Amino acid sequence: HSEYVVELIRTHIPPTLKFIREQCKETVRSVDSNLVLGCLNLLGVLLTPERGVDVNNMVDGMQMAIKDIISSYFCFALIWSLGATLDNSSRAKFDVFLRRQLIDLLEKTLPASDTVYDHYVETGSNYFT
Repeated sequence: HSEYVVELIRTHIPPTLKFIREQCKETVRSVDSNLVLGCLNLLGVLLTPERGVDVNNMVDGMQMAIKDIISSYFCFALIWSLGATLDNSSRAKFDVFLRRQLIDLLEKTLPASDTVYDHYVETGSNYFT
């Protein structure tokens, strides 16, 4: 499933970094490499058997579900790494941008009453909620 993770990174991280650099302000200055490394580290911690994600022991019917699970954790990691250093007004902009980025990935829309920062990966189901 490493190919799928690489696809997610190539598809979502460059435009997100571009948006942050061009449209947002940070409370703490960062460099792109640190934001990306933070995202990858967080993703690595989340995609573990201890958290219910064991890609080596998936039965055939679970192969498609694992992509959904990886996508859920990727969304969470993207929000809390690349979006973590933004100031409040930029978080509102980031929310609008990221919803458009992630709608196809999550195959659902998130409630408009919340921001992307209010969502999490549900323990047990491993889905972004």
